[in-house]
Amino acid sequence: MGFTSPVLNYTLLSPILILLAGALIGVLVEAFVSKALRSITQLSITIGTLVLSLAQVWKIRNAQSTTAAMGSVVIDGPAILLQATILIIAIISVFVIADTDHFTALAAALPG
Repeated sequence: MGFTSPVLNYTLLSPILILLAGALIGVLVEAFVSKALRSITQLSITIGTLVLSLAQVWKIRNAQSTTAAMGSVVIDGPAILLQATILIIAIISVFVIADTDHFTALAAALPG
């Protein structure tokens, strides 16, 4: 009985791995960057990570229907479409959440 090493196709797993690396860097930034620089640094890391992951999804868009990580991740047309859609919505959401304007607080104010 021998040990079989796992076969990982890192090209197909790269969008997921990029997001995990970005999350790890975000936690380190939260721990070690000063409060004054934290917001812009986190925004830059988040947008950069999402755009880089979307670029990797675009790169593997023509991959044949296959599995990665020993069958635990399926890479096919619908999976690529869902990954790209989620990343595009995430990029838009980050820009909405990153807005630091105090407009929402004014919505409760009475006119006049």
